[in-house]
Amino acid sequence: MSKTPFNDGFNSARRDPLDRQETDFDWDSVDEPKDSTDDAMRNASEAIGEILRWTIKVDLDNPRALESIGMRAICAAWVINPNYFNGSSLAEISRQLGCHATRLSPLSAEFSRIFKIRNRGQSHNWRIR
Repeated sequence: MSKTPFNDGFNSARRDPLDRQETDFDWDSVDEPKDSTDDAMRNASEAIGEILRWTIKVDLDNPRALESIGMRAICAAWVINPNYFNGSSLAEISRQLGCHATRLSPLSAEFSRIFKIRNRGQSHNWRIR
């Protein structure tokens, strides 16, 4: 059985007469080298910078500024990935730190709202919405 050669000029009888049979796609740009690694690094750097800016957004003159920064860092890390804390809930982490969950919960909700990141442990948190 021989294969019929490809006919570049073939037009089907069922072809839509309104179909232009052309595209506006820039095919030449497909072969152009992309600097995606630099873009990805720049985006990652900006994201990390924003997270750090949020983490240190405290009154540094306050005697408890260091504690506040630490709590914000813990909340950010927990929202990003609870497995950083062996999958513990925020309430469990609070108990381990010797503070009440009401100190960490609003911070984790704020982080989630700003960065649009949620984890499975926040499914019930009304503060996020």
